[in-house]
Amino acid sequence: AGFSNGGVTIDFCIEHFSGKQKVADWFPAYRPDALDELNGGPDAYICVYGPRHAGTEYSYEGVVYPPTFIAVGRKDMAALPNVLGLYQSLAEHNVPVEVHTFAGQGHGIAGNKLFDGVGHPSFDLWIPLADVFLQDAFGIL
Repeated sequence: AGFSNGGVTIDFCIEHFSGKQKVADWFPAYRPDALDELNGGPDAYICVYGPRHAGTEYSYEGVVYPPTFIAVGRKDMAALPNVLGLYQSLAEHNVPVEVHTFAGQGHGIAGNKLFDGVGHPSFDLWIPLADVFLQDAFGIL
């Protein structure tokens, strides 16, 4: 899961390190070890108000893009155009994608319940929705 800029970071890592790509492909001086033999790409991607910026060049060559869940507040005017751009890009590449928007919500509030005990009842629905998404993505449902 990636929140805000963490979502952008995961998207970058999917582009450069998923599939058969290796760290050494991008950093020739890198010395692989036993951990490099393990698959490092995500099997699912949960993006909470932080998709790649609309218009960013992105190469899907050699990429194994996982099923993607996106949650964003409808008042998050910086993220919404990016959500639309990512959705269109993933749909064009036949990547399963699920998008949820939450009325009255802005940016950066997904963990508030941990601090104030109340949170944002509508936006906090992303948690059970993401759970069902993951169960479906992993064939548990």
